[in-house]
Amino acid sequence: MYELAGLTIPPGPHLTSEIRDQLASGRYERAELAALRAKLRTDDTVMELGTGIGVLSAYCARITGSASVFTFEANPALETPIRALYRANDVAPTLQMCVLGGHHGEVRLHVHEDFWASSTVSAEGTASSAVAVPMRPFAEAIRDVAPTLLIIDIEGGERELTPTLCLDGVRTVIIELHPGVIGEDGCAEALAAIEDAGFAFDPATSSDDVFVLERTATPDGGANRAADYLPAAQQRRATEEVCAIVPPEAAFVLVDSGLWWEGGEFEGRRPLRLVERDGEDWGLPADTTEAIEELAARRAEGAELVVFAWPAFWWFEELPGLRDALTAHAACVLENRRLVIFDLTRMPA
Repeated sequence: MYELAGLTIPPGPHLTSEIRDQLASGRYERAELAALRAKLRTDDTVMELGTGIGVLSAYCARITGSASVFTFEANPALETPIRALYRANDVAPTLQMCVLGGHHGEVRLHVHEDFWASSTVSAEGTASSAVAVPMRPFAEAIRDVAPTLLIIDIEGGERELTPTLCLDGVRTVIIELHPGVIGEDGCAEALAAIEDAGFAFDPATSSDDVFVLERTATPDGGANRAADYLPAAQQRRATEEVCAIVPPEAAFVLVDSGLWWEGGEFEGRRPLRLVERDGEDWGLPADTTEAIEELAARRAEGAELVVFAWPAFWWFEELPGLRDALTAHAACVLENRRLVIFDLTRMPA
């Protein structure tokens, strides 16, 4: 059994090694759970597109009661583990095994070993089988449920679905985007469709590819468009911020979990990995003490700053005390949703 957000997660063959690692580390659905903690109310009616193994719907049912949670999952292989998770946590959201789309009928679902990659959109070069699953009109389902909070995680299907959404009565939309499936242009289209329906992006409760949008009576006129926070746009802005702070040709420590600047350009500035062995990024240090020791070693090699990029913000949770230790030995010179940068010049070499 795994424990996550107060829920018991039963084991099973649907949990691949990657999923088990994320459950064990607490990273599974971390961004969505954080958004729900910030936005979910006890009187909400929740509608979820893409149940997965049932974690988010079970979490919501604990807050609102099971009768107020309605969830839709396309992959028929997940019905048994979803219901097992509900039983293990004494909740019973309404589960329907279908895709929500434009009409009644069937659609092909491309099923992957990692269930979260299963999609009605076939990503080129990925191995999967395909099954026919029933499709129900989204307009009909949302009319029947009348949700106040809508969760969307449908592995690329958001590009086709969002332009048709009728969001009357919905206060909050939490949507996970999939640029690897539909590209950043497709993600931007999905976000724009929600914003054009009267919603404003909330950067304070959004993170990674999970975007939170709230209904607003006063549109911001495009001043804070959600698409500006997609990964490629974030990378461009953060690269500019790094180059504005790190001196030309200087070395700095880059912590990005190997997910962002692989081979990136910093106009002559030289990024170093925090922990490196035989030329390879060695990832997360064993503990805070090792992290500080490695930073001191990089400082001795000439690095004057350490840059934490948003794909690695989870380090601060996995290494309790790291932020406090850095504050004691260094100085924070920039902090936003993209970057946290510390000046190491006070740290002994």
